Amino acid sequence: MSSHRLVATLLAGLVSVALVAPASADDTIATDQSRNEIYSGVRVVVSIWDGVASAGVYDIEHIGDMEYVSIDGAWLVLGEGSATSGGGGMALAGWSDIALSDKYQVRSAVGKSMLGRTTRMVEVMEGDLVRSRFRFDIRTGAPLSTKIFDGDGELFRSSTMVSFGRANLRLYRELLETGTQDIMMSVALGDALPEKVAGYQVADVYEMNGGGQQVFYSDGLFSFSVFTLAKNTTVSELAEADEVTIGSGKYRRFASPTVVWVTWTAGDVTYVLVGDVPPDHLEAVLAELPNPSRGNFLTRWWGRMFG
Repeated sequence: MSSHRLVATLLAGLVSVALVAPASADDTIATDQSRNEIYSGVRVVVSIWDGVASAGVYDIEHIGDMEYVSIDGAWLVLGEGSATSGGGGMALAGWSDIALSDKYQVRSAVGKSMLGRTTRMVEVMEGDLVRSRFRFDIRTGAPLSTKIFDGDGELFRSSTMVSFGRANLRLYRELLETGTQDIMMSVALGDALPEKVAGYQVADVYEMNGGGQQVFYSDGLFSFSVFTLAKNTTVSELAEADEVTIGSGKYRRFASPTVVWVTWTAGDVTYVLVGDVPPDHLEAVLAELPNPSRGNFLTRWWGRMFG
């Protein structure tokens, strides 16, 4: 049984997940404007999975195309197509922009004042369901509040700026101290995963060190990566993950405030999914990916008899 750490790869693969509002959610103010602004603040993120909440407090510093994120003394610097943490990082040789899926409809209006800032409220509808609600600072385009709802219309994730102001340029000092970045090259999609999954489409595919692929999916609002690894690979980040039943399969799942991790083995491949998708989307996605192996007859019999 081999072991694997996905931290460095995730830095590059989940740039769009890291605490910022989806670019497609507001095509009028948030995207282009916020890229040119400088601001900082503290963001509180809370997510709920199966009635259990997880929360995180993040220091944010946004300068042009770069964003500095810090939690519990650990920091991450994100830019378009690159991510750096500690003494080094990862960069993508190229990446794709995915337009907002036509299953969503966007509506906006002037929002209430928040933190003394005038805001614009943007709602993203999925049919009759309010899937997400954003409040953007009109001056900077910064996402001051993000609320994501599950398939029952219940609040699933909340991300709220509790302080907001000018950046202190700490980001640039951190950048000067960073090490070199490994470059991830785009490759063709292999046979282990489909091009489209439950309304999500492949945006990019990257080859992983040691074999396997990282396949990045998006519907323009949410996104996730699926990593294909050798059978029975142990992923250290999921060592304490709970076993859960999702749909008709058994998986190991770990939920942080910002993303969910899911792993399972099917045939000769161990899969790891990491993304910001809500619970009902996750179930739909997993239903269209390779099903977890059930083991042989003796394994199943032993499990039924002795737990």
